[in-house]
Amino acid sequence: MIPAAALLALAACVVDGAGPAGALPPIAPNRPTFSDGTSLVPAGRVQVETGVSYARREGQGVDAERGNGPELVVRYAASPRLELRATWGGQVWSDAGGGGSDDGGSDAGLAVLVPLADQVGWQPALTLEAATTLGVGSAAFSSGHADPTWKLLWSYGAGELPQWLGVGGNLVASYPTENGDRFTQTAASLYATFSPIGTDTSLFAEWYVVSRPANSVASSQAVDFGVVQRLSGTVAVDARAGFGLDDRADDFVAGIGISLLF
Repeated sequence: MIPAAALLALAACVVDGAGPAGALPPIAPNRPTFSDGTSLVPAGRVQVETGVSYARREGQGVDAERGNGPELVVRYAASPRLELRATWGGQVWSDAGGGGSDDGGSDAGLAVLVPLADQVGWQPALTLEAATTLGVGSAAFSSGHADPTWKLLWSYGAGELPQWLGVGGNLVASYPTENGDRFTQTAASLYATFSPIGTDTSLFAEWYVVSRPANSVASSQAVDFGVVQRLSGTVAVDARAGFGLDDRADDFVAGIGISLLF
């Protein structure tokens, strides 16, 4: 895992050498929310988003911990209406107390995003995302299969809500594999972003629910909160923390990260 000091040092080095962003819109990373946003990176540009995460769960006399990093999303906009993504959750370690421990590589994935509609009046912006895992992670953290996911992303704000406020969410349908058996999984999220301090600072609050996070688990709900701080037009850092709303979700989650636009 990449320590926090290393992420901050990397941010400082990039900011020193980033130079003016020119006519590019300022960086707008997806990190660190559960939800994906509707906006694409500028056409012809590459955006790299990375970080580390930690989760803890307590129950039935067992304290379980999990960490992973470097989380990695590489985003490339082939055109203003098409974005391609490669994703990897990084190396994962987990410790279930008396239940044993595991470590290994997480699964990698690919995704394509296509905007469906711009925000017009009371109609939100809509983007369709099609993604799949590749089944190439270690056995403890990958199903070993290509597991597809479809997401409908929506967002609403500019011009209709106060300048400092934005809202959005995701509707998700997946077809994951567990122990060789496929099952249907759905998820939904709602988020709000706030920029009361200035245009370079964005706070967010988010709720999300996942039906059947595992084949034998009904559903889980959680909330998280965080901040994204732009250090320049091409560099942003982030931090988040959250907690589960039921005994099937993680009791506590946290993460930090950095995003770079090239």
